[in-house]
Amino acid sequence: MERDITIFTTPELREQLVRAAEGKDQIAFFNQEAKNDMKIASHTQGTILRPREIKSYDRGSGARTIPLVTGKIGSASLLNGITEFSPSAAIPLHTHNCEESVMVLEGEAIAELDGIQYCLGTNDTTWIPANTAHRFINASDTKGMRIFWTYASINATRTIVATGDTRSIDSEGNLEE
Repeated sequence: MERDITIFTTPELREQLVRAAEGKDQIAFFNQEAKNDMKIASHTQGTILRPREIKSYDRGSGARTIPLVTGKIGSASLLNGITEFSPSAAIPLHTHNCEESVMVLEGEAIAELDGIQYCLGTNDTTWIPANTAHRFINASDTKGMRIFWTYASINATRTIVATGDTRSIDSEGNLEE
């Protein structure tokens, strides 16, 4: 059975919520009035995510992350999001307990994988096996850089090589609040 995903703006919201409460519609919506605050009425049909309206969190060293698909919205098997890098910014060398893929959305990056550095441009994509030490660096000292990342597990962790500190990706930036 084919299902539609519908996005409702605030003026339509009341009527659609009433219909959903009566069991006539299943909906997922993004509350435009409360920017940076996702409100989800139903996960049965999926969710529309708008990165420009989702609160980012500071990762330090000039990097900010916008979580997209997470456990908070109902994902059971993967995580993804966008990390934005200021000019010359770099994230620390780290590993994950699962596979990761990263695509450069904008700018030029240096991907360091297992001690080897690779130059990447827009749309270049990496596949990184579990437990492989890696990091990303913005190759430009004047322009920002953006990457889109996906983890192959909802239970993905990040371990910082220098400190051994391990944290759940899905709980970073208070994603579960």
